[in-house]
Amino acid sequence: MSKRREKREKAEHIREHGPSLPEGAIEADLSAQAPNNSYDPPTFYVDQPFTCCDCGKEEVWLAADQKWYYEVVKGPIYGRASRCRPCRKRRRLEKEARDAERGSARDRG
Repeated sequence: MSKRREKREKAEHIREHGPSLPEGAIEADLSAQAPNNSYDPPTFYVDQPFTCCDCGKEEVWLAADQKWYYEVVKGPIYGRASRCRPCRKRRRLEKEARDAERGSARDRG
C-alpha cells in the first residue's frame, strides 16, 4: 500500500471514529478551553509526572485536574504544574499573610 493511500485511510478513519486516545486519557473539549491562538491545542489529557520546584517531591498532575484547570478555570493552555499541593497551600497562605500585613500597615499610616 502506498504511503499516500495509507495516510488518506488513516485520516478517513479518524473522521469516522474520532481520534484514538492513549490508555487512561481524558478527551478535551476544545470549545471549553480559553482562547489560546494555538494551531495545536491538546485534544486529550494524560497524567503528567513533575517534580515540585519548592520541595523536590515527585508528583503526578492528573488528567482530570488538567481538564479542570484548562476548561473550567480557563488556565493558559501552555501552563504546567510546578508545585505539589502542600507547597501551593503554604505559598498561598504566605501571600495572604503578606497582603494582610500590607493592608494593616496602610490602615495605620
